[in-house]
Amino acid sequence: MEEILAFARSLAPAAVAGDPAFAEFLAGYSHGDLSEAACVELMMRMSEEGLELGCAFLFQWLREKQQVPVSPQVWLAGIVALGRCRMPDEVLEVVARLPSEREFREAVVYNAAISAVAYCERSEEGLELGCAFLFQWLREKQQVPVPPQVLLRLGGAGCLMRLSLIHI
Repeated sequence: MEEILAFARSLAPAAVAGDPAFAEFLAGYSHGDLSEAACVELMMRMSEEGLELGCAFLFQWLREKQQVPVSPQVWLAGIVALGRCRMPDEVLEVVARLPSEREFREAVVYNAAISAVAYCERSEEGLELGCAFLFQWLREKQQVPVPPQVLLRLGGAGCLMRLSLIHI
């Protein structure tokens, strides 16, 4: 773990999104080498040290290599890191691909996504994520389809288009 953190520190001044160096470095690791708890801790430490890009790279590596969904804590740390790296499209993609299990659909995950997108100065999309979460919550609580009048109040056509992409 310290080795990965040291590598992220060495890249920090010159690292850019899409840089293959981090992926090449992580290629020498397997998930047996890094437990999920260790990855969460590592992502938190990177984030605290301002190494958001390293955190984002680690999150992407986890998503690519892990065959089962990683924990909500990993997704949460990854979403925050992507937002701090000003990668709003990646945040939206991550939210669109959240696992369907309930623990991945909690308010804290959506809150992180809304904040991450807003941090990237794309508040309209952040609002649409909020609409999507509210829509999901209403649907679960009502246990019936949400009436069209409610859908219109949730933000109009823009929100509805985003809802179709998010697959709640």
